[in-house]
Amino acid sequence: MASVPFAPEPEALSRWLSDLEGAGIRGRARSLYEAARGLNEMSLDEDRRLSLLETLRQPVFAASELLAREFGRSPTPWQEGPRNTAKLSAFLHHELAAGYEALPGPVAGQRAIASLGQMILRVVQMGEPLGSAVWRRLYRRYSEARRRGWEAEPVEEPLLGRQISPLQQFQQVLGFVALTPMYFDAGEMGELFALLQRGVVEVRFGVSAPGWCFDPARPKGPWPTDGLARPSGTVQCLGFSLAACPDSVDETIWLRLQHYTGQADEAAYPVERRVEELWLGWETIVTELSRRQSRRQHVGWLEVPEFELSVPDGPGPAAVEGGRIQRRLGAVLKQSGDGGRALLATEVPIAGGDLVALRFLDGGLQLAEVCWARPGRFGNPGLFGLDLFVGRATLVKAIVPGRGPGDAVLVAREGDGDVLLLPPVKLKPGMEVLIDGGTARIARLLAWRERFCAYRLVS
Repeated sequence: MASVPFAPEPEALSRWLSDLEGAGIRGRARSLYEAARGLNEMSLDEDRRLSLLETLRQPVFAASELLAREFGRSPTPWQEGPRNTAKLSAFLHHELAAGYEALPGPVAGQRAIASLGQMILRVVQMGEPLGSAVWRRLYRRYSEARRRGWEAEPVEEPLLGRQISPLQQFQQVLGFVALTPMYFDAGEMGELFALLQRGVVEVRFGVSAPGWCFDPARPKGPWPTDGLARPSGTVQCLGFSLAACPDSVDETIWLRLQHYTGQADEAAYPVERRVEELWLGWETIVTELSRRQSRRQHVGWLEVPEFELSVPDGPGPAAVEGGRIQRRLGAVLKQSGDGGRALLATEVPIAGGDLVALRFLDGGLQLAEVCWARPGRFGNPGLFGLDLFVGRATLVKAIVPGRGPGDAVLVAREGDGDVLLLPPVKLKPGMEVLIDGGTARIARLLAWRERFCAYRLVS
């Protein structure tokens, strides 16, 4: 039978918590975790369980934040100490959420979603993919709120000092996952989460371009839309609006948020480059890189320069996919000053979440993830927000744990860690991968989509 070091009454729990305040943060967090797990294993009536969880809740959140201050300062990939600290913070919320998930009503619903959101924040800060079990738990609570009709019922939230409904809490969690850019560090992710909690970034359902979709019937997170999506069946759409930038927010973070919500001024993209070719999709990019690298490796005395061999939509596996390669495009890419974010105006239909390769007039090649899509109207080209994998892209053979050798794309970066793009495979930070005979370690996940994923590397 489960046991806890106090009588299962709110008054006894309060005395135990008071005695615990003098302990170090790690010891205190472990004790709180054991207490939450013990309560979850006990048979208690609903009112008593709720009272105990409400008494335990503020100390759990406080301990989690103190742990976050410790691991948030550590460089990636985290060593065992910071990783265990982050895991302890996540496990605290795992157990607290489980307690509330066993209870009915809007208060328990909002509390469960809030802790699941904190757990998701920690996993993302650790640089790991989110598992399907997390999404099942989150969607189950949201679906129950809709089914019982209390999703929009305001609940007093003492941790925020205001009221918030289960629906708003759920929207904030989804918004965080959708808006976490690939190059945010752990501290910046925490700041983004706080902005959503404060309502500076508002998340709305039932909107389309530029935005995201999610499906509570499927255990996966939100995905960028093609800009034409509408709610259908169990699929719902969400979008964002920004309030005025608070004085306390770093300007770089705010510029990124404006980009990811499609609300940045064009002045934020001062660098222009002419795009001559556009390759759409993982398979196309791998095939085209293979063809080009093979050509460079077999230069004969009769071979003429490459530009003379580039026939528009010429033969080859990638070219026969029906518009997956667009040549002589003549489009203009507008990049941010740091080169990481960009806008592309083109008539080529591109969906949010696509992986694309851009070939420029000077022969340079740039890979990018499409963050959002705004279709063109009345003869005007569509506008697409891009997150650029800045660096030189080459096709490599990679061996990852549990899998044999396979095609991957290595993007060599100067001073910020190379990037490895693969078909979706879940890797943990610190894992070693073999790349063309050399060894590198996974630092953290950067992007996770239907057909590809991206990880930052360290040597």
